[in-house]
Amino acid sequence: MTVSESVELVSAVVPSVSSAIGSADWSAGQNVSTSRAAVVEGFPVEGAWVRVIEETGAPLFAGWFSADASRQDGSTVAVVIVSREPMLSMEHEIVNWSGRVRREQVQVLEPVFGAAPVWFTPYVKALHAESRATTETEELALGKAQLAQTLEELRERNQRWVYDLVEDACEWADRNSLCGEFENFMESHQLPGRERSHDVEVEVTARITVSVSARSVEEAEECIDSDDVRSHIENTARFFDFDWHVAE
Repeated sequence: MTVSESVELVSAVVPSVSSAIGSADWSAGQNVSTSRAAVVEGFPVEGAWVRVIEETGAPLFAGWFSADASRQDGSTVAVVIVSREPMLSMEHEIVNWSGRVRREQVQVLEPVFGAAPVWFTPYVKALHAESRATTETEELALGKAQLAQTLEELRERNQRWVYDLVEDACEWADRNSLCGEFENFMESHQLPGRERSHDVEVEVTARITVSVSARSVEEAEECIDSDDVRSHIENTARFFDFDWHVAE
């Protein structure tokens, strides 16, 4: 999976740089000093200016870096940058990227805007918390799907077991000439019994047209008999529709 498939871009507009960020925040004394040691071994220090690249090597995002200390594999990181458009506007836009990467996908660069501003640390903490919540939600959803699949497999396996058991029981009953008691046992346990031939009385109603040789319709209606109807049914039974129901 490439980085771009696992990242989430979030933009937040901070109205008035003087009130939300403050021009003094950009001075060396007010900015965050980068840590002497990295939070996660093998990754850059907090607040370092970095570039994140795709697995293919294509550049993806550049800005101040932070790694989620709770993920010691270092896979979850956040990169933040502040931009202002147009340049004379007093509104700054904080743009951040967060995602899962390997160590070699993070490259330390020469700082473009100096050290990270004072609000960087609490800002990335919120980003990491959001990322963890998203990951946990995805893991819970995956676990739920896997559990549902496992339950379905168990249900199907149980159904196959019951079916095989019933088939074996029916064969055993036939070999041992068991009839009524066996059927009573199966019925009391809500299990299907043996398949046997049963006579079912049904009532069939059909409307057909029988050809009869006569001088008129009236004469044909008078002279038609059961043999004519029976012969017609035997020859054309498969081609006509009829209604039927089990007799009461």
